[in-house]
Amino acid sequence: MVLLHKLHQLGFTSTVPVITIDTLHLFPETYEFIGKFKSSSSSFEQEQQRELQETTAEQAPPPETTWFPLPLLTVYQPKGYSSKDAFDKEYGSDLYKTNPEKYAYLSKVEPTLRALQEHGAKMWITGRRQSQGGERANLAILEVDDTDGGGDDDDDDDGDGPKNGQQEQQQRQQQPRRLKLNPLAHWSYEDVWNYLREHHVPYNPLYDRGYKSIGDTMTTTPVDGDADERSGRFVGMDSSECGLHSTWDKIQKMQEELAAEEEREAKAAAEAAAAVFKDANNNNNNNNNNNNNNNNNNNNNNNNNNNNNNNNNNNNNNNNSNSNTQGAAAKAPPLKPKNQKRELPCVNCLDLDPDSLVNILGNKNDELGKKDVLIEFYSPHCGHCVIFAPIYNQVALEIQEQHSEFIQVARYDTSSRKIPQSVKDAGLTIKGTPTLFYLQRQEQDPEEGQKSDGQKTDVTWKAAKFEGNRSKENIMKWIQSIRASASSAEAKSAST
Repeated sequence: MVLLHKLHQLGFTSTVPVITIDTLHLFPETYEFIGKFKSSSSSFEQEQQRELQETTAEQAPPPETTWFPLPLLTVYQPKGYSSKDAFDKEYGSDLYKTNPEKYAYLSKVEPTLRALQEHGAKMWITGRRQSQGGERANLAILEVDDTDGGGDDDDDDDGDGPKNGQQEQQQRQQQPRRLKLNPLAHWSYEDVWNYLREHHVPYNPLYDRGYKSIGDTMTTTPVDGDADERSGRFVGMDSSECGLHSTWDKIQKMQEELAAEEEREAKAAAEAAAAVFKDANNNNNNNNNNNNNNNNNNNNNNNNNNNNNNNNNNNNNNNNSNSNTQGAAAKAPPLKPKNQKRELPCVNCLDLDPDSLVNILGNKNDELGKKDVLIEFYSPHCGHCVIFAPIYNQVALEIQEQHSEFIQVARYDTSSRKIPQSVKDAGLTIKGTPTLFYLQRQEQDPEEGQKSDGQKTDVTWKAAKFEGNRSKENIMKWIQSIRASASSAEAKSAST
């Protein structure tokens, strides 16, 4: 709302298109709020006055709230759907849980890309901020839009699918890249609310009910006043982004998986139809055989002819069935060549899976010895992770050369593995990628006289999360400060 109010103040709302995405799963309050801005300039003030008169004094917004029209506001919905019931009937009401990537693509990514393409956008403006954390922590004010991947922009279902391979790469290089402007990148949460209050800008009433960040009803919950801004989004889903700002690689992966799923469904439907057709043919053949057996011996020649004809018909029917199956499958969207998983370099890194991560926290990994562990939670499809990969590799190299006796560098791919609940319970909360944790090993010997033969030293892990600019220098200083604090504490404990 800060950006929209700024556009209104500058007189740009009549020339700059404003788009919003309706996933069909928004809160009723959100739909009502959007509706207030869809009124035309000529009738806006009259409609607002009428609504205020019809609303009781207790329900009416504060009299100083300054409403303003957005005549170029356009609402985009999932392609081919205009109601939640229709969308859920086609894909299931729990798609956001069973296949969150597919849900994000259908309800958010595709409508956003369509909107940008239809408006011929050379640059779009967003309200993202570094203070929102997660993947936005290192957000720049101006960036090249990584959702601008080129490919097939035709809006017809010709079955050709997006162009791929070298042709697609050449097309992307030839196209001017779209830019993304984030004017509020350095604003804090308090800065936003100070502006809204100072200028009496209207806002979604859900903010007054404990919602600090608002999206779909299924993935948005109210939080305490001192909680992180986006902590109420995607709770328990190992995600902090809604999908609107996905990188091109991730969008392409979504498109490939959707095309593959559609092809599987088309093949299954074709095979089912072929099976029904084959059963019908078999029943007809059985009836013909029974009739032939009941004929007199004098009709043997006719029976033989009939049987030959039936066999020929069977062959023809089988050929037709095969042709039908091939024809139905041919109409399915062709499966694009699968992207090979991007390999992000990391020298001497320990690639963790759920079991090995749990074993570390449970002190069941004897290979670590007495080392601390530096862990990066990342995804090879995350644009920020790709940018950060060379830096983390430099960190790994320096640790290998100077601190390998004390520190093990590790990483965990969140795109292909869920994070175990026991890991979250241990304090490793992942709100976005990349995220760094330093697990500090803390040993505590049993009290004198209580240690039995063969009893292991008690070990606990203290987790520290890295915050700030992810440079090699900052990360190494952070690690050194943790180890220095630990050494100081040990020395103080020994002296007492």
